[in-house]
Amino acid sequence: MASGSQYDAIGAAYDAVKALPAARYAEIPTVRALLGDLTRLTVLDLGCGTGHYARICRELGATTVVGVDNSAEMI
Repeated sequence: MASGSQYDAIGAAYDAVKALPAARYAEIPTVRALLGDLTRLTVLDLGCGTGHYARICRELGATTVVGVDNSAEMI
């Protein structure tokens, strides 16, 4: 691709990956456990994609979550 990110081409379908069994039963629970309690913390999510994990950070108690991604399509 001449400009932008390689993820621009798949942005619309990216969230569907998080519904696959490998993500639902392994990846997501593992990341949640590793993040732990984020109560009253500020989180910077670099390469946030569609914000899936940024939203989980809020669920885990983060007061502020800022997501940054190179792909405008993902945001």
